[in-house]
Parts: sequence; structure tokens; C-alpha cells
Amino acid sequence: QHRRYGVRVELLQFAERYVAWHARRVIVPSEYLKRLVVGWRAPEKKISVIYNSVEIADIQKEKGAARADLEIGADEEILVSVGRLVKWKGFSPLIDFFSELAPSRPRLKLVIIGDGPEKDALKTKIWQEEMEGRVILLGKLPREKMLEYVTAADMFILNTCYEGFSHQIIEVMGAGTPVISTAIGGNPEVLRDQENGILVAYNDKRAIKEAIERLLFDTVFAEKLGKNGRKTARDFTVERMMQELINELRVVRKSANS
Repeated sequence: QHRRYGVRVELLQFAERYVAWHARRVIVPSEYLKRLVVGWRAPEKKISVIYNSVEIADIQKEKGAARADLEIGADEEILVSVGRLVKWKGFSPLIDFFSELAPSRPRLKLVIIGDGPEKDALKTKIWQEEMEGRVILLGKLPREKMLEYVTAADMFILNTCYEGFSHQIIEVMGAGTPVISTAIGGNPEVLRDQENGILVAYNDKRAIKEAIERLLFDTVFAEKLGKNGRKTARDFTVERMMQELINELRVVRKSANS
């Protein structure tokens, strides 16, 4: 927002500010992104937040069936993380945290789904940490297969330092899987700590390890988060988003005609 960059970036910054300043209405998908646009000195009164809709898959399989189909043992503890393999998604430190936790939990595994420029570096880290077979890089999977792993998992973890509005988190919540994620960007607008998920600081090793251990030990708490997460995910419908958008357009039209 405030640092100086080269001419090309500053031209793009000027363009986005110019558009925001002169628009009749600016619609953003999170309060976090609204604060960014306010930082461009756009009038706050003409900025509205309308959360995006998220398609929640009609998952037919229960957790046990998904685990059986994926050949995951009943006593295995599965952590899943999904995202593009880039530095700001925090996969490398997540592997470090897992490596410290792994010796005390021999049935614990971390499954990472996604592809990206950090793939080779993550493979090297797994080898250096002697975590082959415990940390598994599956690459990019079809959505249905990814959701099967999410359904089979004991929890979902996203150690990211930036999220404007995470469709991924809502999709996971729709599957009823407990979520641990960072309290950055738009995440706290979706996740309510200890109610429908667990919020931690980015790269907070102690908090992440404690959250993992609590969800593994306290199955009642984990089930509560999963159940409440499902309820939250149902709010992000196309119908709700379109109705809010129609209401905003009516306001703009009325203002233009007055």
C-alpha cells in the first residue's frame, strides 16, 4: 500500500486509484479488501462488501468411506493443506512444524495438495527432514479428488500470510472438516476462533502445534468445529450474493436518477 515501486507498478497503482475514485460504487468481497480500497483514498461511503458465493460440493461419502477408498488406515491421523505452492502460503514452515511434532505421533501424516514454483524446494525439505512417507506432496488434483482427501482428513491447515477472501476455507468447511488457519486478510471474517475454526498467527509454531494436538485429542471439540463450519459455509450461496448485488445496483440507479 505505501512502499514505492518502479514506474510500471506505480502506473498500475494510479490506474486502480483513479477507477476507485471515479466509480459510482465499489464492491469488494471482504472487509479486509474494503480497508485496502479506503487506503487508496476512495470515499468509504461508496464502498460496499458483498461476500462471494462458494459452490459447496454435495459430498456423498462419509469420512470413513473416504478413508477406505483412499486406503487410509483407521488409526492414521491425517492433516491436509491445499493451495498453490508459493512462499506466502507457508508450506515450508508448516513442514518444519510437522517435523517437530511427528516423532511423538508416529501415525501422523501431512498431505499437501497443489502445484507451483516451490514444489522442488519442498521436495528437498522433505528429504532433508527425513519426512518421506510422512509429508506427502500429491500435486494438483481434480476438485472431486481433493475434496475426498479433505473429507477423509482429521483437519485442514492453511498457514498463509495473505488471503483476500478464501474460497478454499469455505469449501473445506462445507465438507465438515475442522479448519486451522491464520488470522490475516479476510480469514477472521469467515472463521470465528474456537467456534467454527481455529485462528492462529502466521508461522506461529507453538499455536499451530497446540491447535493440531487439541483437535487430535479432543474429538468432541473437533466435531463441534466441523458442524459449525458446515453451517457457516451454507451462508455463501449464489442466491444471497445476487440479491445483495441487485440491492446495490438499485441504490446506484436511484442515486443516478435523483
